Amino acid sequence: MVTSAGKRPGCWAGINRRGTFRVIGRYLVAAWLIVQSADIEPEGALPRLVEAHAAIRLALILVFPIVLVFGCART
Repeated sequence: MVTSAGKRPGCWAGINRRGTFRVIGRYLVAAWLIVQSADIEPEGALPRLVEAHAAIRLALILVFPIVLVFGCART
């Protein structure tokens, strides 16, 4: 695509046009809510499972690049 000035739009313009920043923002909010809800523990519940919390955080970190690719692929 060529603009009226004869230049191709930059990378940031394409990312902004596709709404990638919106996708990233929504993912970060959802990830934050998931981490916060995993930290809620009812009184008298089993001892906190540190490994489960670490696994949730690791999964959210590993899924982020996939979300980024799909966010960039939107047209």
